[in-house]
Amino acid sequence: EVEDLERRRGAGESLEPNQLKKLSTRAELEEELSRMHSQLETTRAAHFQKVQALQDELAHAQNAFEALKEERQRHVEALQEELNAVRSELASRVNPAKPREQSRSQSR
Repeated sequence: EVEDLERRRGAGESLEPNQLKKLSTRAELEEELSRMHSQLETTRAAHFQKVQALQDELAHAQNAFEALKEERQRHVEALQEELNAVRSELASRVNPAKPREQSRSQSR
């Protein structure tokens, strides 16, 4: 109906006040819709930037975490090597026959 009124007005036909009001209301609604759409786009863009910043921060934290895990693993491996060396040293200093004889006598 409003489109018909616009065509009639465009053709030079005079419209009644209530018909003009309908056209005015439509224009106001279109303006409001356009304004809301613009605000929505602005809000969406701002939220997208925040999300992107958080994703970047998360990726950085994940990389740092992985680096720390790798460093920890290297330390664990180094400590394991030291422990194995100490065990080997202790084993070479201890007479292995004595502990076996003691365990045999204890089991009797």
